[in-house]
Amino acid sequence: MNKLARFAGVCLVLVTILGFAVAPVVATTNMGYYDQEDEPNDTTGTADPITTERLMRGAFPSTSDNYDYYSTYVAAGSSVYVQLSSIQTGCDYDLALLNSSGTQVAASANYNDIGEWISYTASSAGTYYIKVTRYSGSNAIPYRLYTQTSGHTFNHSYYINNVGDDNYMYWLGRDQANNLSGVVLLDFGIPVKNAGVYGITDLGNHYADMARVKTAVDKFIQGYNANPKHTSNIEVAVGLNNKVSPLYPLPATTAEYQAHGAAFKQMVTSIATSGYVTAVNAAIDAELDWNTTTLTRAWVDGFTQATGSRKLYNFGDHAGRVDDFSGEVNPVFNNGWTADDIWYISWGNSASYCIPEVYSTGNADEWTYQKKWAFNHSKQQYYDGVLSTNGWGPPEGLITNQQTYDAFSQRLQAQGLGETLESCNWIALSSQP
Repeated sequence: MNKLARFAGVCLVLVTILGFAVAPVVATTNMGYYDQEDEPNDTTGTADPITTERLMRGAFPSTSDNYDYYSTYVAAGSSVYVQLSSIQTGCDYDLALLNSSGTQVAASANYNDIGEWISYTASSAGTYYIKVTRYSGSNAIPYRLYTQTSGHTFNHSYYINNVGDDNYMYWLGRDQANNLSGVVLLDFGIPVKNAGVYGITDLGNHYADMARVKTAVDKFIQGYNANPKHTSNIEVAVGLNNKVSPLYPLPATTAEYQAHGAAFKQMVTSIATSGYVTAVNAAIDAELDWNTTTLTRAWVDGFTQATGSRKLYNFGDHAGRVDDFSGEVNPVFNNGWTADDIWYISWGNSASYCIPEVYSTGNADEWTYQKKWAFNHSKQQYYDGVLSTNGWGPPEGLITNQQTYDAFSQRLQAQGLGETLESCNWIALSSQP
């Protein structure tokens, strides 16, 4: 069950930005943990072996290096998804999938530096080979090759770290993969007020007013529609978090937070849909330890009460308790937040929906008992999907996409609260092209 009676026909695509400090080197991983190719791997006989949900980095530093091969075992009937991204300007790399006898069964060959991806269902079990071909150009900067050979497919979302670069935002939309309909998160960072003007600071500490954020989203949408392999309708969710900026802090009053929420909604409603981007909504990475419940709720109320109808997705953490608190009246969690506060910004407010952050099995417990608490207190609570980092860190030990989906689904089922998690997303830092 959901609240589609209020927002008929609305879809979501979300790209977000991490809310915790990250060392610059981490940004180069782009999509999760990774391994480096081991040369020579120029033939099927010397292919680098990889496992499911693996991100590899490889390169063609010279024109004498033309092929990279990777091998992976695939069970009969399993879906294989391979994505080639971060191809440098001036280069054109192509992608192919070969069966155990070396026969090509699927391929992707976009022009220039546009990313490639393949989706294929294996008719028979065996070792399959992923072939990356240098069609033209060369560069020592690594490309990224993500492979998934089983499980539930997740849409790719981003933490934005360069809001002011139009080419960057266009490239990000153009190479957004994997042609799945649904949610793509774009998280633009921290709400701020600079010289009397409401705006954000992104993960790279770049300030942007609302007009600049709108332009960045416009460029992302243009880029998405420019890729000929994009044929699925998506919905962009323009996001921020609830942190307090060390550079341009938003005055800590409910009136200021309400005004910022209203200004953010005005910006989101001004963004036009086009092509395969069929809706634009909003999102907030509401973290319990980052701000008070009073100010966070004020921002949500300001957004909701402003003119226009837009969804507001909470994709924040719970930071509560992993034990079953559902029988308590209104349990208190980190930083004075209560179960009722979390419910309000995740469902109780008329604009609110929720794609919960589940980076560990403990997160899955927290959000499962949150839903159980709501139902035990005659309050509805539903989830539109789940958000994973696919093992991306820091901190280390975060679970993969499939582990995220399994952990959350199984816990909901065990409590009799199972539902379809439609908008499955995984998020990481957006890297420069």
